[in-house]
Amino acid sequence: MYISEEKLLLVGVDHGFSMMKHTHGCFPNGIKRLNGAATLKNNTLELNGQFYKVGEGRLPMKADKVSDEDYFILTLAAIAKECQYYDIT
Repeated sequence: MYISEEKLLLVGVDHGFSMMKHTHGCFPNGIKRLNGAATLKNNTLELNGQFYKVGEGRLPMKADKVSDEDYFILTLAAIAKECQYYDIT
């Protein structure tokens, strides 16, 4: 992790077998698309008007991690968690 004078935040993310790991934590790689806004905002990501619950459960094994948007969304969640750590909004 490096924060430069220009406030650039570099985030390392590891897309593991069952856990998403980032510099200051980790969470299960589960992701669930919600039908509407979540009642509890904890571990909820909004992307393009769609809500996702992340970090609950575990994704099944996939041949690759780029065939759908699951790992992209999980990467955004890991970046968001790092931003929370540094109190960046």
